[in-house]
Amino acid sequence: MVTFWAKTTSDNRPGISVFQHMTNVGCVAKCIAEISPELLVRFNLQSFFIGALAALHDLGKISPGFQQKCEIWLKENDLLTIARNGVWENATEPDHGKVSHAVIQDFLATQGCARSVAKHVAAVLGAHHGRIKYLPNDRGIRPPLIKPITENLSGIKWDVERQECAKRVWDFFDVRDCPEESLLGDSSAIWWFAGLVSVSDWIGSDERFFSADLGSTSDSHVRAQKALESIGFIPPRIIPNLSFEQIFEFSPNDMQTKALATITAPGVYVVEAPMGM
Repeated sequence: MVTFWAKTTSDNRPGISVFQHMTNVGCVAKCIAEISPELLVRFNLQSFFIGALAALHDLGKISPGFQQKCEIWLKENDLLTIARNGVWENATEPDHGKVSHAVIQDFLATQGCARSVAKHVAAVLGAHHGRIKYLPNDRGIRPPLIKPITENLSGIKWDVERQECAKRVWDFFDVRDCPEESLLGDSSAIWWFAGLVSVSDWIGSDERFFSADLGSTSDSHVRAQKALESIGFIPPRIIPNLSFEQIFEFSPNDMQTKALATITAPGVYVVEAPMGM
């Protein structure tokens, strides 16, 4: 059985697996989503579904173009010569985000997601590093738009491996169906989700909480909660009706007093005053 690496260790050896990293990030996304239950209600989404979708972001790392970046992994799987002869470095797609976009769209379709949902979610997940690379497309993203994402001589059924890994993620988060209307291109939910995925990936890649050597997903949810608590990513406790002095422990200056008297409702205000005021 081949284990596909997602992160390398400090000595450049294959570290945490793609599935393990994806699960970590999915748990972070689920926990962040649960911080704002009012948004989940507004968007008609469940946190476990958000976690599962976010987890899929790195599915494209199960590809020869990405896996060849760790020479030790190639040696351990007797693929060094095949990779060199097949010129995996240049002949296969090295951008795992592009691969994720392509293969996630196909996977979501097999899970019963509407094409209108799958194409937007796949584009967002392929852009988890912060940049949309391909616009949503009903037909998906395939060569020649991207380089080949499989290698027939490797003895690895790359498409099968990706689909099986995605299904493991689906099972981990206990996903039963796909919401049909929540993550469409004209919905604010899809852009909220895009930001959530990027932030979750940053946190889920922080080795203070998710070591590259860590090999278990059994405590991913606990680690995700601890990570969010540690960095202060928790809902603030609002105490209403406090005075300026109670909040800041000093009296307001003239500009602040005028602002307090003027700004009495939500809106956009331009405040101009000398620096330091």
